[in-house]
Amino acid sequence: WWVQVRRGSGGGIGFHWDKDEDLADCLGQHVHPQLSTVTYLTTGGAPTLILDRCLPLDPSDPAALRGPCGSTAWLSHPRAGKHLVFDGRLLHGAPPELAAPAPDAADDDAGGGGVRVTFLVNV
Repeated sequence: WWVQVRRGSGGGIGFHWDKDEDLADCLGQHVHPQLSTVTYLTTGGAPTLILDRCLPLDPSDPAALRGPCGSTAWLSHPRAGKHLVFDGRLLHGAPPELAAPAPDAADDDAGGGGVRVTFLVNV
């Protein structure tokens, strides 16, 4: 588990596949969690976008990463206390382009606006 705090520019996070970081670093293996979870602790920042796309069997092959992402996507806008659970094999991120504009900078201190605080657990 970990807590992530993103400020400014919508609090975005690049697209990625969750994995066991130690196995990836030490052995080059991509072992995904059964479930990925996001618990929003604030209402601000970018929403989580989940795409119907798993990591190819050979991630070192650039051609395997091209092509359509599937026919389904899910979008979860931040709301304090909201809990999101999804298949840990799926590609996801928080594109800042989809963040709602912060109504005023003072809201950032109150847990809203452009600050995105999440509690993340992979199971």
